[in-house]
This record gives sequence, C-alpha cells and structure tokens, in this order.
Amino acid sequence: MVLTRDLMMTGYSVGVAATVVEAARRLYASATDAIAVRGDHNDLLGMLHCRDILASVARDDDPRQTTIDSLLPGSGSSAPISVEATREQAMLSMTTLKVDQLLVFDDDDWVGTLTQADVVQSMRA
Repeated sequence: MVLTRDLMMTGYSVGVAATVVEAARRLYASATDAIAVRGDHNDLLGMLHCRDILASVARDDDPRQTTIDSLLPGSGSSAPISVEATREQAMLSMTTLKVDQLLVFDDDDWVGTLTQADVVQSMRA
C-alpha cells in the first residue's frame, strides 16, 4: 500500500514577506505549479500558484518590491490530506475536489505537498 508520505514533496515553501522574484525562484526550483506560503510563525497560510505570479506581472507590479502577502487572498486551490492516506484516497480527493495538489499534514503540522504528477509518476514505477 502506497501512502501520501511516500509520494509527497517536502521543503518547498516561501515566507509571506518574500518578494515575487524570490517566490518565482523557489517555485522554479520546486518544478511544480504551486508552492506553500508560510507566515511569520512558520504556520501555513496557503498556496502560491504560477498564475498568481503571472497576474502580478500582468498588473505591472514590481516583482522585486511586491511581496507574497499581497497576492495571497483568494489564491489558488488545494486541499488537505493526511500522511497516512493511501494513493487511491489522494486520487479520489483530487478528483472529487477538482484540485491538482493536496497539502499533506501529519496531525496539525503541514509536512509537504502531493501533486497529480507525483501520483502519476508513482504509478509508472
């Protein structure tokens, strides 16, 4: 049985005070379409998506001055799942909720992100 803890990505997050440029670099390094945003107390505030960065640039926001906190309201769509959930439960959640990624939690602690690509890749192995 394959669990989300076996498939998830860890370590890709950005602080809420980061600039759009800093977030774009972290997002690029993660090779995904979204990255977790953490608050001042390391709490999970939400997800920043590529489209959020594109929208900021399209509005002519200065990416070296604009911070992530100004992009967060209403940003992106994702949903939580337990590290103990199976791959099949993750696929069902993504399909039912119409999201392309899940935020993986161990009890109340965010520990990683699981994307559709992670699930598909695991099925090929």
